[in-house]
Amino acid sequence: MVSSDFFSKYTSKKYKKGLTLLELLIYITISSGVVIVIVALVAALLRSSNTSNSTAEVRQNASAVSQKITQLIQTASNISTDPTTKYPWVSYYDVTAQALAVAQYVGTGGTGCTGNTAWTCVRVDDTANNVGQFTSIVFDSSGNPWVSYYDLTNTSLKVASKGGVTGGAACTDTAWNCTTVDNTATATGQYTSIAFDSSGNPWVSYYDSTAGNLALKVASKGGVTGGAACTDTAWNCTTVDNTGTDTGQYTSISFDTSGNAWVSYYDLSNTSLKVANRVGSGGNCTSTTWNCTTIDNDTDDTGSYNSVVFDFAGTPWVSYYDNTASAIMVAKYVGSGGSGCGTSGSTVWTCVAIEDTASDIGQYSSLAIDLSGKPEITYFDNSAKAMKIAIYVGSGGNCATSTAWNCTTVHDNASDNFGQYTSINFDNLGSTWASYYSGATTSCDNAPSSECSLNVAYYVGSNGTGCGTGSTAWTCVIVDNPTGTGDFGSFTSIAFEPTSKQSDTLDMAINGVNNRIMVTSLVGSNPLNGVRLIDSPCSDPPQNPDWNCSIIDDPANSVGLYSSLAIDSAGNPWVSYYDSTATSLKVAKYIGSGGNCTSTAWNCTTVDNTSTSTGQFTSIKFDVSGNPWVSYYDSTAGNLALKVASKGGVTGGVACTDTAWNCTTVDNTGTDTGSYTSIAFDASGNPWVSYYDITSTSLKVASKGGVTGGAACTDTAWNCITVDNQGNNVGDWTSIAFDASGNPWVSYRDVTATGLKVANYVGSGGNCTSTAWNCTTVDDPVNDVGNYTSIAFDPSGNAWISYQDNTVATLRVANLGQAITSSKVYIIKCAGEVNYFIKIDNPAPTKDAVRYCFKVNYATGGDPTKAFSQEIRSTVSLR
Repeated sequence: MVSSDFFSKYTSKKYKKGLTLLELLIYITISSGVVIVIVALVAALLRSSNTSNSTAEVRQNASAVSQKITQLIQTASNISTDPTTKYPWVSYYDVTAQALAVAQYVGTGGTGCTGNTAWTCVRVDDTANNVGQFTSIVFDSSGNPWVSYYDLTNTSLKVASKGGVTGGAACTDTAWNCTTVDNTATATGQYTSIAFDSSGNPWVSYYDSTAGNLALKVASKGGVTGGAACTDTAWNCTTVDNTGTDTGQYTSISFDTSGNAWVSYYDLSNTSLKVANRVGSGGNCTSTTWNCTTIDNDTDDTGSYNSVVFDFAGTPWVSYYDNTASAIMVAKYVGSGGSGCGTSGSTVWTCVAIEDTASDIGQYSSLAIDLSGKPEITYFDNSAKAMKIAIYVGSGGNCATSTAWNCTTVHDNASDNFGQYTSINFDNLGSTWASYYSGATTSCDNAPSSECSLNVAYYVGSNGTGCGTGSTAWTCVIVDNPTGTGDFGSFTSIAFEPTSKQSDTLDMAINGVNNRIMVTSLVGSNPLNGVRLIDSPCSDPPQNPDWNCSIIDDPANSVGLYSSLAIDSAGNPWVSYYDSTATSLKVAKYIGSGGNCTSTAWNCTTVDNTSTSTGQFTSIKFDVSGNPWVSYYDSTAGNLALKVASKGGVTGGVACTDTAWNCTTVDNTGTDTGSYTSIAFDASGNPWVSYYDITSTSLKVASKGGVTGGAACTDTAWNCITVDNQGNNVGDWTSIAFDASGNPWVSYRDVTATGLKVANYVGSGGNCTSTAWNCTTVDDPVNDVGNYTSIAFDPSGNAWISYQDNTVATLRVANLGQAITSSKVYIIKCAGEVNYFIKIDNPAPTKDAVRYCFKVNYATGGDPTKAFSQEIRSTVSLR
């Protein structure tokens, strides 16, 4: 749905040299709603002189590099953020009030936290019941926080959510919604862990401690089959592992790259670490939709305090505690030939003791993968009463047992007890944060001010404060402190607001904010200097002075969906879009002054309002004579058709609502066809439109003039061809462009296979439904990919497609070169740098900035003779 008019603009008039790879990447990156550091990266790759790779090879490998950058440097939407604008949230238990509490970082002016106004603390669920133990917090894709927890009074599993969530009832804090998910047994809901699958459905793993049951359970909401209805019937509850023994404590849930749930847990009866992964059918667990594996089953009592996560290669890791050896352990899935997991353990895993000394080390472990792809584990040193962290380094580490890890004491105070109930996470700049509890050395009734409180530590590199005799590379703060009269802060879990909630990118600006159509235009001289947040939305002062932001059309109506932008031969922009209130097609044209839009620099025209609902899925282009054409969808009941509106010198069809335009119903077969349109012109000036036929779930193409094959459309001046209809549901998110030989190419999504496809016109002998076309699956990984496709050709004639990986919500780029794989790309910090990104605070009116530095290492096609290493170092202004 993203137009390729940027390509047309840069291949005409003043940009005679055509579109560079860098410009193309900038366009497709911004158009897909993501602004990432790949812009600066590719610029450096292209100008590099110390590599044997040709420019073409760099083009071919940009996809893998961009994928790795997207995975590892997750600053996607807004590089200008720091920990004070991507707020950490911590869920925890207030022992004194017997309530679920949540702390949110606000910077200044916070309320509800004893002694710390940088945070706001709220008792979310504070009824007469004793609730709030075993908390786990996570954010959904809309930026709403969810917390799973245990209701001790009713011995049940509960979930609290804030913002836009239905079901359940208002919590004590009425901004939150509280739901009793599972109360079907005598005692269920301890050891909770919550996560969202790729479709946005919440899943909670937990323990059922009912006598005679003692099992691992999983609850999921939305689109999941199997199991049985929970107490709240919107949820589905499954007993995963119930072997008649006692199993299922210390659960942790995560999702693999295929979107399948994995749960690590402790088998108390067999004193071993286990993992359950959802396989759909044929599993060996109590529920055959799951497979259960004993990872570590030595003679030791091992497996409690576990945490599971997947690295960027899709490999699962589990941290856990060996109670017999009093050691912190980690297990990594290796497929075969594993070691160290005991005589009855699994050989597809390797188990390693990180610290195994005479001390008691390793309780309350929490595991996460940092932005360089390395596992980091926070845990409690019970002997030293301190909070520690272990970071995987491969070799040369300082941990007592495994030199593949570096171990650091973060917070230590000889008179206090820091580090229980740890939870680790990373802010959007890659800095490590951990929440934890400082327990009492004797009793919380008359404890010192630093005891029985909620704490947070975050990595600063140097000159840290508040961590006692711990590391000065960290800053430690007390968030909520009962000042000697209570007990706050156990059962902690930390999460960060998603980046996407905090920013609006160019795609958002064009498609409309607050029901209005908007446009941004470059006015500065150097748009390629690093990462640029354009505006979010039109602010005063503007966030980026190199860009102007204009509200084009902001009437009482809701306008601006399905927008498409094109530049006419005089250099004036035109925007087609949908008026949701009037259910009509509109077009805005820039005229400079005297216009009739909200911005008088623009003229707004209702082009088509001839039916109940028309004008969705618009795409605008100019023909060789400079006449505008718009393809769009008419969703009127009984019509459901592809339409095209054209202005100037066009015959056929009928007059539109605006009689200066001509409206043609191109394809209206009595079924539902014509959504996801994209229009382009061939070298002879003939219009072609790609679109989706909803009824037949197929990709279609309509063309006018000089085209053979297919059959006459509803309008017989047009020819309609079903390009791809080979069993799968295919054809949405289309984009059409022409190669240097004048042949059309269409990128689109395979809905059934959740993959990206491309069809190219070959005339005859093709493999598509229409043998005049060849159909190719470009990307069909385990992830759900292929939304928001846009296809364009660079000056060398190479096809490029931008699209979304919906599973991990990232931008992907495909091209026709022999791309190296993401697994061959490595991102490391530059020498002497402690972070990938460092915020530089400058007093007004000087702009704040971000300095970033990292190295990209890869070998093209796996060929070690073409190994390449490039340091990327720059500083960019924040606003």
